[in-house]
Amino acid sequence: MAMNRSHHRKNMWIFALIASASLIFIAGCAEMSGGRDGFPGQTRNRKKLPAYHDFNDVLIPPGYKLDKKSTFVFQTPGFSAGVLVFRGKIRLSPLIRFFNENMGEDNWRLVSSFKSPRTLLIYNKENRWCVINISTGDSKVEIWLAPTMENILKKNNPGALPGEARKRKGEPAPEDFDSGLFKK
Repeated sequence: MAMNRSHHRKNMWIFALIASASLIFIAGCAEMSGGRDGFPGQTRNRKKLPAYHDFNDVLIPPGYKLDKKSTFVFQTPGFSAGVLVFRGKIRLSPLIRFFNENMGEDNWRLVSSFKSPRTLLIYNKENRWCVINISTGDSKVEIWLAPTMENILKKNNPGALPGEARKRKGEPAPEDFDSGLFKK
């Protein structure tokens, strides 16, 4: 009986050791695959991060879903223009703060803003304009990106600059030409 009791204790210790090792293993796996403490493998509670979409210098805040039916983007090598439309819950002040901070980081300059139920943020960069239209009524954020007219004209026809740019370069502006059609 003494030997049977010793064998029973040995089995209990082995069982306790295996059970402890199993619990440690399971706890470790839970932390790696979705634990609640922010470990690398966390999926369920992970905060989404801001992301760039078709415009590589306009960061989109997390929590907004692209409305593909309302979006139109024109792209060529080295150039994008058009409108991206996102939908999501809008908290106006934090959203405006997000765009103002991040657009500045991407070298955009805030030119003007209009704040109301339909808020407009207008930014400029060396050769492009970006208008962000935030509509709280239908929880929509539209991001319009367009080249400056001067940039388009320079790329398509280097000699066809707008009037003011021509005058600076000493060339006659289009309005300086007189076709004679409108003379009395």
